[in-house]
Amino acid sequence: MSYPNLLTPTEKLAQGKAALGIRDIVVLCGSMRFADAMAEVAIEESVLRGALVLKPDCNMKVEHPLWVDPAEAEALKVRLDDQHRQKIRLADRVIVVGDYIGDSTRGEIAYARELGKPVAFTHPEVDPAAARQIIGATSVQPETEGHPDTDRAAILREAADAVWAMDYEQDANDYGFDSIRDAWDGGTMDASKYLRRMADEAQQPTAGEQAETDAPYPR
Repeated sequence: MSYPNLLTPTEKLAQGKAALGIRDIVVLCGSMRFADAMAEVAIEESVLRGALVLKPDCNMKVEHPLWVDPAEAEALKVRLDDQHRQKIRLADRVIVVGDYIGDSTRGEIAYARELGKPVAFTHPEVDPAAARQIIGATSVQPETEGHPDTDRAAILREAADAVWAMDYEQDANDYGFDSIRDAWDGGTMDASKYLRRMADEAQQPTAGEQAETDAPYPR
């Protein structure tokens, strides 16, 4: 006796979308500090590519009567996070907007990839997978003669990645920070950029190597 192949919920969703003529759903992820950039990406995806665009709708960093109470705000945040994951399940692909990602966005990226959704970035350098590859590559590099600062450069870049990835909400809860969000964000970004500049300077050639590089090509 043969049994019919039962479709998974994901397969049923795909069939339903195809039957309804829904060709492309894209969901935008990222911090609400990039709300304006998300709006621009939404226009491009909708107008230029004909996609149906889903994105975060509530900027809880802006005061609103619906989340003025801290307890209600926390419950709403949990509910909105779950709603956004539902949007990811509906979507055919994901776009991460902005040059910074916090813990919430990082979790959404991991969730999308677990579901097999293609994930694109407006700023590919913030891709957690790319950061891990960079850190992994620098951590296994052998020491190079004549470049004693190579390891120092790798360490500085790892520190820059760590600072860049710091999340305000998490660290505020852990350490009791009471600072202005924009000042925090600006400080972590500036610190990360400064560490990267130090890493680049650590890999500058020595004076002897520079003189050899600048020497005229022998004829």
